[in-house]
Amino acid sequence: MKPMLLRVILGLALAVSGVRGAQAQQSSGQATSSATSPAATTTSNAPDPVEVAADALVVRPVGIAATAIGAAVYLVALPFAAISGDAKRTGRALVGTPAKFTFKRRLGDFGGSAPL
Repeated sequence: MKPMLLRVILGLALAVSGVRGAQAQQSSGQATSSATSPAATTTSNAPDPVEVAADALVVRPVGIAATAIGAAVYLVALPFAAISGDAKRTGRALVGTPAKFTFKRRLGDFGGSAPL
């Protein structure tokens, strides 16, 4: 059962990355026409339904798991990080970054252009 679930998750991730690559190629070819067309700018701001679904069904749950695993690793690493005076940076790396990615992004936004 686990190998099947892993295949489904990897397939969805590849499908989303393939959609993003095709959209990037199309948008680079239409860069001159989109500057003059107001309809093109409003459609480019709309989220892609495939990306939103993949984000909600796959990426967000993985982000929640990464945040929980990061918190567990942080608890183990905390004594060593505290001795070295690096507890805040370690916590930010292990818990803060996955939590921001999971909870502060807009649904379906993988570009990283929006501020967290």
